[in-house]
Amino acid sequence: MVSREELSQNNRNYLLLVYRMSEGKGETRLSEIADAIEVSKPTALEHIGRLIAMGLIKPRRDGPVRLSDDGRETAS
Repeated sequence: MVSREELSQNNRNYLLLVYRMSEGKGETRLSEIADAIEVSKPTALEHIGRLIAMGLIKPRRDGPVRLSDDGRETAS
């Protein structure tokens, strides 16, 4: 598992954003993430892809963005 301290500041910010935005419903959408931090969807997808590669977000081709168990633990 990746610790929060091992993440770059940007990756940590994205992870915490996904954590906050998915509270209660367990997921959020890429467009909601991009809108929340005022970046394009491709930019948000690039960062989410890095978190997927680290095992912190569950890989999905389309649809909602969900934290993995490790991602939830790292973010909390």
